Amino acid sequence: MNYIHRFRDVFIIILFLLGVPTSQHRFMIHPPPMGGELNKYTTRNYDLDVPMTQWPGDFPCKGALEKGVGQPVLSYKPGKTYQMKMQAQGANHDGGSCQISLSFDKGGSWKVIKSILGNCPRNPAIDFDATSFTIPHDTPEGEAYFAWTWFNNEGNREMYMNCAHITVANTATKRSYHPEF
Repeated sequence: MNYIHRFRDVFIIILFLLGVPTSQHRFMIHPPPMGGELNKYTTRNYDLDVPMTQWPGDFPCKGALEKGVGQPVLSYKPGKTYQMKMQAQGANHDGGSCQISLSFDKGGSWKVIKSILGNCPRNPAIDFDATSFTIPHDTPEGEAYFAWTWFNNEGNREMYMNCAHITVANTATKRSYHPEF
């Protein structure tokens, strides 16, 4: 009788494991995030698609600021519109809400430049999605961190965050950093 119970328990565990989705979720691919496969300036982080789990270790930027931010990967101009792209692998959590933010003080504070309340990503059933954002006209010039955060809609309440090291450059007029941004 003991063998039957053990077999049943092992069988249930195997069925459970086969039915559980992988830990792969959404993550930013453009601009190339710190630790991302396409960012040649930072060490690869294979957990960019995993929700943040440790406070404060994962915040901000999945701990990338402590591991080294490398060189800026892109330059943006104030007043211009760009695309941020994300990739999905596995659980889509029926979308959720996203924000795009900038930090000019090494992640000490963040200024949200776009919020998408619900329906983010727009089509959770596809592998790639993009959203446009505009760098505000009054954004100061200099190096910054670009952040994409995602709060899922379905399942466990999870937060995801990927960051990219960028430059804001305006060749027409120079702006310096000011905390009021």
